[in-house]
Order: sequence, then C-alpha cells, then structure tokens
Amino acid sequence: MKKKSIFYGWWIVVSCFVLMFVMMSIVSMVMGIFVIPVSAELNISRTQFSLYFTILSGVGLLISPAIGRSKMDLRVMTSLGVILCGICFMALGYCKNLIMFYIISVVMGIGFKVCTNIPASILLANWFKEKSGTAVGIAFAGAGIGNMIFTPIANYLISVYGWRSAYVILGVLMMIITLPFTMFIIKNKPSDLGIVAYGERQHSRSAKDGGKEEVQGYTLSELMKTPFFWIIMFCMIVVNIVSCGINSHLPSYMQDIGHSATFAAFIVSSGSLMLTFGKVILGFMSDKLGGTSIVAISCAALTLSLVALMGSPVTILAIFAGLLHGFGTSFGSVGPPIITRQLFGEKDYSSVMSVVSMTSGIGMAIGAPFCGVIYDLTGEYTLSWIIFLIAMIGCTAWFLISLKSNEKRAAIIFTRDGYSKMG
Repeated sequence: MKKKSIFYGWWIVVSCFVLMFVMMSIVSMVMGIFVIPVSAELNISRTQFSLYFTILSGVGLLISPAIGRSKMDLRVMTSLGVILCGICFMALGYCKNLIMFYIISVVMGIGFKVCTNIPASILLANWFKEKSGTAVGIAFAGAGIGNMIFTPIANYLISVYGWRSAYVILGVLMMIITLPFTMFIIKNKPSDLGIVAYGERQHSRSAKDGGKEEVQGYTLSELMKTPFFWIIMFCMIVVNIVSCGINSHLPSYMQDIGHSATFAAFIVSSGSLMLTFGKVILGFMSDKLGGTSIVAISCAALTLSLVALMGSPVTILAIFAGLLHGFGTSFGSVGPPIITRQLFGEKDYSSVMSVVSMTSGIGMAIGAPFCGVIYDLTGEYTLSWIIFLIAMIGCTAWFLISLKSNEKRAAIIFTRDGYSKMG
C-alpha cells in the first residue's frame, strides 16, 4: 500500500520557523545583549543606542503596506531580505559612531520586514485553510527558540571576541542557515505544485464563479469603519510597546539590580523558552476558542510579568518575570496573522495583515527608546515598569468591557469559527 506523503505545507511551516528562528530572534530580540557594551565603547546613552532599533522598526512600519500589496515572488522577497539583513548585521561590527548605526538600520529595516512576519503570514495563509492558528503558532515559535539559543551565543561571542566580531559572526550565520530554505523550499501557494491548501473544501467550490472557492471575510475599508477593529489595534500597540520595551532592556535591568550577565542571559533564554511554548499554545487556543481569547490571555500574562519584574531583585521573582513576559510576548508575533485570518477573514488578507502588522510595528518602535529615555532621566527602569503596568491594566479592562459591550449591541460578534458578523 502506498504511503501517504507529508503535505508540502508543513515544509512551508518549517521554512517560516527557520526565518523566525534566525532572523526574528537575532535582529529583533538579541539586540538587548549589545546595549551595554556598545553604549560603553561609543560613549553614548542607552536611549541613543535603542533609537537604532526604533529606526529599523519605523522603516518596516512604512513599507508594510507595500509588502502586503506586492506581487513579488515570496521566495525572492525573503531571500533578498535575508541577504540585506546579513550584510547589514556584519556592517554593524564596523560602526565607528552612532550615525553609522542609524544609517545601517534604515537598510536593515527593509530587509528585516521583507523576510519575517508579513511574508511568513501570507505564506501560511496561502497554504492552510484549517489549523491556521496551529501552523502560525508552530512557525512563529522559531523566534522564541532562536532567542533562547542565540542570546547565550551572542553573550559568549561578545565576552570572548567583543561586540564587533559578534555582529559579524551573527550576520554570516543568518545567511548560511536561512538562505537554503528561502531559495529552495518556499513556494508561494499550493497551486504552484498542483495541489490545494490544507483543509480546503472541494464541495465549497461553485460553478458560478468558475470553480474558485468563495472567499470569506471583510475588506480593509469595511474594517476601518468598525470600532472594535481599532480597539484590537490599540491593544496590539500597547502589548508591543510593553513587550519590546521589556525585551530590549531586560538584560541591562537584571545587571543593574545586581544580577550577573550570565544570570541575565539565563532569564532572557528562559523567557524565550516560554515564548516558544506560548506561541504554540496561543495558536492552538485560537483554533479552539477564537482570536479574542488570545488577546485577553496575553494581556493578563504581561500584566503579571510587570508585577514580578518590580520584585526581580529576588531571584525567583526574576525567573517568574522572564517566564510570564515570554508567554505574553508571544502574542506580538502570532497575534497579527491569527487575528487577521480568524477575525477578519481572507477577503483582503494581505492588505489587512499589513495594517495589523503596522500597528505592531508602532509599538515595537516606541517600546525600546521609551525605556531608554526613562532610564536616562531617572537612572533606573522602575518608572517604566510602573507606567507599563498601568497601561496594561487599562488596556485589558478596556478590551474586555468593549468586547462585552459590542457583543450585546451585536455591532460585532466574533465567533469561534473565525469570522466576524457585522451588524
């Protein structure tokens, strides 16, 4: 009897996992390890250094709509992005001043955005009609595993070879690990191989539309007129401000309050492990309970992490803070594609996804420099954590109250099956 072959879409999941494992973790998450050594050698403030990541995120923010509308082959797009990021990361090792960091971050911002969350989300949406949340959760879990692995590696490289060599080595690793997947495994859509997406229902095809499956969901213009859409977007901005702000300064904070650099790296790695599980758990939960459930759960986890963070001079609370932060932060990457697909549908997926991703980028661009400014003004991070805690409590309460209110008015009703009914 002929063995049933593995659905090719799972190889797409593996490829997206590798993109997140390498590109998202190194470019976006490991940067916190470089804050202290780079700031010390170049004699700059942590705010000034953190601004380079704000520029990187801001560039990605600006080009997000163009990526959503682009017709470029995703294999070519992601490969070019990996090459740009790899070269730029290597170039960071040769920076003599802050301006060079800023200039490189502009180019790297373009490369980073075209090889990470948006193209990966589009790929997964093309290949999975069912279990999309699970596929996204598995693929995006790569960032957490990558952070867990590359954070201690970066810390080791900096301590042994210096931060300049660490940048160069990590840039080379990016290209060596990732390019084989983007160049040879990624395929835009199932039809490229003469197959259909996972879970695509043949009986839903209609002769009237020429055999094409009816696409459900809403256009971007329809959603932008809906209050709850903007509430979701606001929550995503706040979550990303908090998660990125903590992530970028967590290693520095742990050392400032008396922990060693090794323990700080352990906290980041532990959080990354929870980040990995969190993405898979949230993806699975979204398939079972719907997209709104993961918003509430992630907000609650981040809120609790901030409480623990303020008690982090106590070792056990520091560990809890890292774990809760890792779980809550998992929403930042899996949230946009899951919410776009399950709550807003596939009718205008690329355009809606680009806007949802843009809101995440706004939060990412604000979080790191905000904490840096607070640190420069006060000499510590405590005020940042207090502000974040108040913001998270307010955001969570507003989301839950608005959800209940909207359901009562039937203005928007989000269903477990994934699509919203707008009245």
